[in-house]
Amino acid sequence: MRPPSGVTAARVGRISVWTRPEVMAWVELAIGEAGSLHAHASRTPDRSSVEGRGPVHVIPAAFQPPSDQPAQWAVRRFYRGGGVRWLGDRHLRSPRPRPFSEWIASDLLRSKGVATPRIQAAAVHASGIVYRGEIVTEYIPDGVELATLLFGNHESDRNPAAVESALSAAGTLVRQIAEAGVHHPDLNARNILLRPDGTAWTAVVLDLDRCRIGEARANPSAMRARLAGSIEKLGRASGIPVPARALRALDGSGVGE
Repeated sequence: MRPPSGVTAARVGRISVWTRPEVMAWVELAIGEAGSLHAHASRTPDRSSVEGRGPVHVIPAAFQPPSDQPAQWAVRRFYRGGGVRWLGDRHLRSPRPRPFSEWIASDLLRSKGVATPRIQAAAVHASGIVYRGEIVTEYIPDGVELATLLFGNHESDRNPAAVESALSAAGTLVRQIAEAGVHHPDLNARNILLRPDGTAWTAVVLDLDRCRIGEARANPSAMRARLAGSIEKLGRASGIPVPARALRALDGSGVGE
């Protein structure tokens, strides 16, 4: 795979990395000291961790932009899900490893104005027929998972207007992804972040490693159906079903198929 423009492909020992040029020194230091980006992040002072399929370490960025808000990075491994969850973070070797596939999709979406975290570095650790992958992205401190907003203890929990506003923002995000020519086959309530935007929300998409790209305009229907199914499943599990009227806000962009 060829990295996007402005991204450096290199090897650090036996590890294949893609990195922004200004991040290369940190990548070499991290791998040299700890063997992986994720292991290095786990030892970083002032880190915090959030749970997904595996721990995601949030660390101060290796370099800080000239702003009042200190930058942070999220460092995560790629874990398997579904029926092959038992494989943990092991993936069969492929000419398109997941960390690099995610960067390609991210670069395309960001070029089309779709909100998704900026990637700083990615690494592929190959061994025999398997590899392990990890990625470093910007961390969004004010983001809340759509699942948390709908079913957790967020301050907007069960506020009908806030729920419909969040679902409308998620629907707009789906439309934007489709218009960029990208299909996200695993869009769900846990890989959409909502950021406060005045009295409304802006939606941010995560977990792009399985995205299919290259269509002039992807069909948003399958992505919306996948997202709605995820919300309905979480609603049944939590005992807090989302009303059908609120779910219709996913189609609220007014854009035809």
